[in-house]
Amino acid sequence: RPYQCKDCGKSFSQSTHLVQHQRNHTEKKKKVCAKCGRNFYQNSGLKKKKNFHTGEKPYKCPQCGKKKKKSSNLIAHQR
Repeated sequence: RPYQCKDCGKSFSQSTHLVQHQRNHTEKKKKVCAKCGRNFYQNSGLKKKKNFHTGEKPYKCPQCGKKKKKSSNLIAHQR
């Protein structure tokens, strides 16, 4: 993993992932999970964490009606 964070040493395979990670060090986090206190820069991360805690499955398969927690799991299910 050639892209390394100067602040914490974490490494990434893609430069875009490093840039996204560096926001954790440089920008104020505005979203906080009420259940565990974890901070998020983006609403999408907070939403995923909420689904994790509540067990909510918002992604529904249009063919069979089965629900999934993550969109990536629904995509894999549909294959």
